[in-house]
Amino acid sequence: MISSRRLCSWGCIVILWMATGNLSGCGSDFEPRSKITGFRILSVQASPSWLALSLANENRFPTTILSTLTVGATNPDALEYRWRWCPLLGSNSLAFECLISSEELVSGTNIDGISTDLYELGSESTVSFPNTSITPAFVEELCLTIRSQPEISSQVTLPECNGTFPISIRVDITDGEQIATAFKDVQLIYDEELLGTENINRDPSLDGWEIRLLRQGLPIEDSLIELDETLTLQLRKQASTNEDEAPNNTLDEFSQFYTDTCEEPLDDGTVIERDVTTRERVTLSWFITAGSIQDERTGYVPGPICDPGIIDSNDQGVIQEWEEAKINRWDSPRFRDELVETSSVTIYVIARDNRGGASYTSTTVQVREVINGSAD
Repeated sequence: MISSRRLCSWGCIVILWMATGNLSGCGSDFEPRSKITGFRILSVQASPSWLALSLANENRFPTTILSTLTVGATNPDALEYRWRWCPLLGSNSLAFECLISSEELVSGTNIDGISTDLYELGSESTVSFPNTSITPAFVEELCLTIRSQPEISSQVTLPECNGTFPISIRVDITDGEQIATAFKDVQLIYDEELLGTENINRDPSLDGWEIRLLRQGLPIEDSLIELDETLTLQLRKQASTNEDEAPNNTLDEFSQFYTDTCEEPLDDGTVIERDVTTRERVTLSWFITAGSIQDERTGYVPGPICDPGIIDSNDQGVIQEWEEAKINRWDSPRFRDELVETSSVTIYVIARDNRGGASYTSTTVQVREVINGSAD
């Protein structure tokens, strides 16, 4: 089992920065990624991240609701949004451009009644996909058409067309002269036989969860903290009132079992495939507006696909790993100058699984010395 305390994988969101010509990075001259110092998109939410288009009928077209967790804006009430989707997104070397124009998509399919501006999803902070009647037949035809072009496999990953088709959602958010861009993958389910199976991602949820701060093991009830102190952060369910409650079942709310394909090479160079039951990897990303955090990412990680190890929620090793993932350490700001035009600090936790699901929660605390004006 891989230790949960340090996770280096990034999940399913790609963040680009196009702000006044500056670049952001992760070297010694930059703030840690967990530190919020400016305008950023921390997460793009798709609820659900796996959309069952196969449930469509004459009166109902299933949709997924798209939203963002955006922080650090100079004028949050005046943000401008542009949402789009793309069936085949280029890689970093191709500047993340959509490789199929909406005109090409419409002309290359046999589906009538599809608008040439179908990629545009809206300019509100929250939008839905699809915003038109995209049918399972349309998606299946599109998937098979793309997969039939192996010459582009060196530039993109071809879809498997096994009942689902991945699309990319793009959002551009403008805050004055700054633009933040983020991408989110959504799986479109066009084969109704997949419905009700374990392979449909149900998404993690932090609804009803909270970030609790502890000082020397005791909860801080008034949300007032001191400058330059070390506190424990605990992610827990709000409904939990029993301090001795066994938390072994909460992992199932974030990490579900599913079937994956194990590919095992043989000595003769051939590869055999077999189905393996595993469970989702869960990453908890921690963000702060001031101070410093011990671990930017924690989480639960099963073993490799071909040998996931013990994944039973009731196993003591699994319980311990998940419990450790929900604990972090935060050092509050050392000096009042770190809190610019505010006396508060906000802490965010984003839960992501490795199949596109995401959810977040946050808490805000006040710095006592800044409120009272007693710190130097």
